[in-house]
Amino acid sequence: MAIVLVATLLVLFATHAVPASVHWRDFTWLRRWQVQVGSPGGDLTGLIVCIGVPVLACALAQYVLRGTWLGLTSLVFAIIVLLYCWGPRDLERDVEAIDKAPDSERRAAALQALRADATQPPLEFTTEKVVEATFLAALRRWFGVLLWFALLGPAGALLYRLTWSSRPANAQRPSTPRAFSTGCRLT
Repeated sequence: MAIVLVATLLVLFATHAVPASVHWRDFTWLRRWQVQVGSPGGDLTGLIVCIGVPVLACALAQYVLRGTWLGLTSLVFAIIVLLYCWGPRDLERDVEAIDKAPDSERRAAALQALRADATQPPLEFTTEKVVEATFLAALRRWFGVLLWFALLGPAGALLYRLTWSSRPANAQRPSTPRAFSTGCRLT
C-alpha cells in the first residue's frame, strides 16, 4: 500500500512540476493495435485480446519486479505506468484555461476540452454544466485510474485507461444520473 501512496504523490508532483509530461501519455498506438488485432468495430474477442495482451504484459512485469531491490524497481515501474495512464490531458490546465479565458467565446471553447470525446455535443457555459463537466472529467481522468491502481496496481491502472481509450469514438454513453438535483435519487 505504501507503493500506491508514494507513486500517487510522485505522479501528482510530476504532473504539476513538469507540464510537458502530458506529451508522454500518447495512446495513438492503441488504435493501430486495434486495427491489427481486428477490433476497431467493437468485436468482443478482438477487444479482449487488444486490451488483454498489454495488461497481461504489465501484470507479468509487475509480478516479476515485486520485491527486487527492496521494492524500488516495483515503485519505479508503478510511477511510470501511473504517469502514463494519468490523464489523458491535465485537468488542472483545462480548468485553468476556462478560468483565465479573456472572453466568453474563448471560455466556452476551453470548456469543450472537458468533454469525454469530440463527438459529444458542445457543452453550454452554465455553472451547472461547468461543474458537472469538471466532476466527470476528474472521475474519468484521475479517480478511475487511482481506484484501479489502488486495487490492482499498475496493471489495474493500465486496464482502466486502455478500456476507456479503446471504446469507439462514436459510442453513446448513458446519460449521467442527476443525483444532486433530484434529491439523491439515481435515475
